[in-house]
Amino acid sequence: QIVVDWDLLQDSGQLWVVEVSDQGCLGDTMHANIVFDQLELDLRNVSVGLPDDRMEINWELVDKRASTSTFFIQKRVANSSQEWTDVAAVSGNTFTYLETNIYTDETAFEYRIRAVNKCGTEVYSEMHTNILLSGVQDENFNSILNFSNYLGWENGVEYYDLFGSENKGTYRIVEVGISPLSTITLAHDPRQYIKCFRVEGVELDGDSTTSWSNELCFYFSPEVIVPNAFTPNNDGLNDGFGVKGIAIKDFKMQVYNRWGEMIYESEDLYEKWIPEYRNEDVQMGTYIYLIKYTDYQDKVYQKSGTINLLR
Repeated sequence: QIVVDWDLLQDSGQLWVVEVSDQGCLGDTMHANIVFDQLELDLRNVSVGLPDDRMEINWELVDKRASTSTFFIQKRVANSSQEWTDVAAVSGNTFTYLETNIYTDETAFEYRIRAVNKCGTEVYSEMHTNILLSGVQDENFNSILNFSNYLGWENGVEYYDLFGSENKGTYRIVEVGISPLSTITLAHDPRQYIKCFRVEGVELDGDSTTSWSNELCFYFSPEVIVPNAFTPNNDGLNDGFGVKGIAIKDFKMQVYNRWGEMIYESEDLYEKWIPEYRNEDVQMGTYIYLIKYTDYQDKVYQKSGTINLLR
């Protein structure tokens, strides 16, 4: 076995070996040309695109003098024991790949790059795992979000930011410095008929490389939720008659007594009727409400029914 401390600033070297017998006789000189193969792969980031049915994968060579004929992009479901599968093969002059037609909303994926060096040995990059954003809506239509950590950068993630989009608008920062270990709760605005979110992670002590999560969207049909009774007894609970609404553009509510007389009217979705009419308390009983509202395509809806006033 021969160990040589080569000068790796060179691309190649030469080695001669001469056999010497125990009598001091020189044998044939054996000669070999040595090729220094510094093929080392650095997977820079994986990032979900927009729309989020695609994944952007970027990598580079640690030593720019190295080369290979082909890069193989490999993938498997995150935190699984699945075998790695080749997603694609690209030429050795390509350092980015866009995988399309994938579903990014249910699971994160692990990626790595495979190549073969000049000696015929397989070389692999480190593994990277994308951010998975998930969430639900509570009974008040508030968004409850959480997301997984980005894995793969040598020094980890410097920070995460949450971005949001309302009603098909542009994305803007909603919260900064969020943690993948916490739950994020965001209040619902009744004027929203589509809410979408994405998380951006930024590499720590690197080249400010970023990665985006999948896009999580909530869709709302215009709806008004009306209680069937209220109790104006000044106990702080259901003292006024009000409704909840989502995806509402224009709103108007009227209340009538049993003789058909309108005793209350409002165009404020958040306003509650404190049962007074002409500066006097309204008697206990059943009243009729009529609600008209529009969605953001100006389609008109109407809802009517009765409300019980209990004292």
